[in-house]
Amino acid sequence: MFEIPIPEGLEISGVVLADQVKSLDYKKRRAEFACKMPDEILMQVIIAINRLMREV
Repeated sequence: MFEIPIPEGLEISGVVLADQVKSLDYKKRRAEFACKMPDEILMQVIIAINRLMREV
């Protein structure tokens, strides 16, 4: 439900764990940019986070 598969053909593989949001500030987390996700994947992540927030 909260795992959104990363499409094949991108620089990275795996899933986005939408229920594991730690911080939206990537600079504070010292995260590095890996690749741009397609808009439809971003929308799926936003929908999953919204579902999670409604459960709280």
